[in-house]
Amino acid sequence: MTVGSRNRVGGVAVVLALVALLAAGCGERAEPTGANVELYPVTVQDTAGVGPVSLAAAPERVAVLDQEGVRILRALGVRATLAADPNGNPKRALLAGLHPGLVVAGPSNAPLQLRRLHDKVPAPIYIAGGDSIAAVKRSILELGLLTGTPVRARQLVAAIAAAQAKVAPAGNGAAAPTVFVDLGFFATTGEHSLIGELLRAVGARNVIGANADPSLVDPAGLAKLDPQIYLASSDSGTTLAMLRKDPLLRDVAAVRSGRFAIVPAALLEPGPQIGESLVQLSKAIHASSS
Repeated sequence: MTVGSRNRVGGVAVVLALVALLAAGCGERAEPTGANVELYPVTVQDTAGVGPVSLAAAPERVAVLDQEGVRILRALGVRATLAADPNGNPKRALLAGLHPGLVVAGPSNAPLQLRRLHDKVPAPIYIAGGDSIAAVKRSILELGLLTGTPVRARQLVAAIAAAQAKVAPAGNGAAAPTVFVDLGFFATTGEHSLIGELLRAVGARNVIGANADPSLVDPAGLAKLDPQIYLASSDSGTTLAMLRKDPLLRDVAAVRSGRFAIVPAALLEPGPQIGESLVQLSKAIHASSS
């Protein structure tokens, strides 16, 4: 399979320059730079998985087990069959009948299930990483190589990098506002997570911090943390009116001042949309802070 004229689209040189450092560790071979260069065989490291993933030829059929994989493959323009239930459990009968050339898993898939699946499905399994912005970028680039869409992958990563630059804090010495992100019933994530990194990237700080256990947050604990801004996922069901009715939460700084915003749930998940996530989080936080 050759890239032909597709690799000569305008702006490729700029995109390559923007992500050269990140791409350096993704593949075991140099990227094609001219016309009529074979894309395969290809090997990527897949640091989120158990080791390198290699393909001798373009996969005719791709199966996907995780929503991050779905989002990345869709953005790359790659057709794939969702072969898992909403909880990330693989549908083995579907996979067996599909005979995929590549299986794409992700954060929602249990490692033990994937190891068992590997014994049943004779196809390479790539695991997308979603715990940081860098991990998402790397997964996009690596899946771009595996699916024969490296140029599109670089464009997606360049768009994320541009969003990062756009929302980067001004560095004027102002203290980062503390933020609580409610994923539903006060569930949240800590500092060392994708959401924690997204908050840092827009000049805010996860009020949970690095040491607290997010699973133990309750109204009393949240009142002690006293976040300045309260962000609720759109599927959490949380509203400012509800918080103001709670005797433990009505005096929390964010609730008392009305620094509350609802964020679309999809923007809090890993995938190529995290550039838009950064922009929308920045608007929500800084509008709430004004």
